[in-house]
Amino acid sequence: MNGDECRTVIPHASFGNTLCATDNIPEGKVIIKERPLICVPAGMALTDGMNAVARETGCATQCRRAQVFAQACNELRDGLLSLLHIPDVHADELKDTDAAKACLSVASRAAQPLDISEHKLLQGLLAFAANAHGYRGGEALYETGSKLTHTCGPPNTRYITTEDGFGCHTALTDIPKGDVLTTTYIGKEHALMSAPCRQRNIRNNFLFTCQCKSCKEEVDMYRGLPCPCCLPSSARTAEGQLIPELASIHAHLPGVVFFHPQRAATGKKPWVCSTCHEAFEDDARTLGMPFAEAGGDEGCRSSWPGIEEQLEQQVIAHMAIIRRVPSKPPHLPAWKSLLHECCSSLGPAHWAPHRMSLITAECSAAKLEGMADLLPHIASLPMGKDCCTEFINTLNEVQTCVEGTLGWLDSIPASPARRSTADLTCTPLWTIAAHLVQCALKESLPQLLEDARCRMASLAQGCVSTSLGSHIYKGRHAGNDAILAAMADPSFCDLCRC
Repeated sequence: MNGDECRTVIPHASFGNTLCATDNIPEGKVIIKERPLICVPAGMALTDGMNAVARETGCATQCRRAQVFAQACNELRDGLLSLLHIPDVHADELKDTDAAKACLSVASRAAQPLDISEHKLLQGLLAFAANAHGYRGGEALYETGSKLTHTCGPPNTRYITTEDGFGCHTALTDIPKGDVLTTTYIGKEHALMSAPCRQRNIRNNFLFTCQCKSCKEEVDMYRGLPCPCCLPSSARTAEGQLIPELASIHAHLPGVVFFHPQRAATGKKPWVCSTCHEAFEDDARTLGMPFAEAGGDEGCRSSWPGIEEQLEQQVIAHMAIIRRVPSKPPHLPAWKSLLHECCSSLGPAHWAPHRMSLITAECSAAKLEGMADLLPHIASLPMGKDCCTEFINTLNEVQTCVEGTLGWLDSIPASPARRSTADLTCTPLWTIAAHLVQCALKESLPQLLEDARCRMASLAQGCVSTSLGSHIYKGRHAGNDAILAAMADPSFCDLCRC
């Protein structure tokens, strides 16, 4: 059975035209192997005219797509537009998204310098926005692979590009006949979000509203809030914020309510406590949550989701910052402030404070490594003791953040969600571990910090153990093998035992 014989395109009520397995597909089978129909090379140079459009719009990615699409022959352009899904950019749910605005802006300005109709160029840009795959550092559109259905949960296929230029989709698990073939458009870090947050980001970047099982059917284990029945009234301030004892990622809540999308779809109260099993409406007053304005019930209903969305979008913005400047922690005070705000508003069972906690830990761990390089040179100076104290305090912050989030992982009751969360925290935990390992192995650190070296070694070991326990770890992550080799060093093992 070759790849063509085990799949077909079918209309689907929720996903549109999609690929489906026509036979049982064994794990590891290559389902699709094809060359791109069109690709945008990494680092492609823009013409002078398109450079001007890129400067005017701030949309260099869309400008590269526009240039490649316009330079293709008419037959290829028409073929692409007939084969692929083209979002309706004027639909109410899409017209205000960042991707829609970028496509419209570039199409209106680039049509003339590229000598192509604005309508056709817009269609081409929308095809890229909704269907593009990564390809050798750039991106590509495929005849078949671009029809795979996105899922926020674990997909049943994995996409790679081969050295000879093919795009391959391989079965990650045994796929029964009749199942929809799935991939994922979002990275692991963006999957570790509440369903509404994931849906907003997918719609904003890829121009569709996700209808996958994780978003529409499964209990949202990343969207836990304090149960208003189990939580004493004294546990919140008059403004709805949690008191300091509970505004911490380490805090234990007597009860947690989770959002049930299927209950919401059938008109039932969607929030259900995992302890007392009481159900609640989706509004701030009923949930006992903070809300933006005073007023009647309708005011509370409209303002509560806005507060959650605002905090989630701030966390996402900070995720982007640390990816751009991973070794420079200039935003640490702001990150600590946002972490506290997430904890006091949403509580320690929501994804936002824990992702913010990992961001803070990454930032603080990077700071530790920088201080570890400096301390041997200033230990004998008057400022040396103060710097050592600051080093210990920063290490305490890293340990607090990491242990709090690992504790949250252990508290998630559903085993599939726990495994998924281990996968999704894998990347930041490895980053934190890398900084800690480098610090722990610095024998030149002052004697005052010998205990800190042992703590850093043990904490790094905990981060790596959690990541190795996730089913996505295959040794593919850059730098991980070097970290494992350093941790196998006898001197590091001795630190873990002290």
